Amino acid sequence: MHGYQLADFIDNNLDACTDLKKSNAYFLLEKMEQSGWVQSQMAQTGKRPQRKVYCITPAGEEVFTKLLRKNLSEYSSAIFPADAGLAFLDEISSAEGLELLLLRKEAIKNRLDELTSIPEHPGTLQWLLEHQQLFLGTELIWIDELIGRTQSKIKLQNKDLSE
Repeated sequence: MHGYQLADFIDNNLDACTDLKKSNAYFLLEKMEQSGWVQSQMAQTGKRPQRKVYCITPAGEEVFTKLLRKNLSEYSSAIFPADAGLAFLDEISSAEGLELLLLRKEAIKNRLDELTSIPEHPGTLQWLLEHQQLFLGTELIWIDELIGRTQSKIKLQNKDLSE
């Protein structure tokens, strides 16, 4: 594949597990070529300009297989950067916190709807999609719980004010 095809494949099939940008893909392809993991050659299709096409080398296959086995056999904790705000939720009013959590819920729901509308992928790429859908479904349950707690907190605050 040429670099753009590879970056497009990653965007369309692996965006749930990587945030690799096209510019970084080209940089990494160059590094992999320097390491002997891929080799490139110029190729032309029709009247299009020549493009650099990359092929994996036997050394690259070996590294890929090693990394694949490592990735599949190990567990790495998920990190949720968006949760940093929860540590400081008490620093804003409960009403504002509720509004923001409702916006977050909407964003989660929109992403889940987007993933649910994707046609089934062949083979194991479907498993990646299903994992993301399950995660987001669970995230919706969790955010609903958080919204309920925040609403209860507001009711208590309003009750205390009225007494």
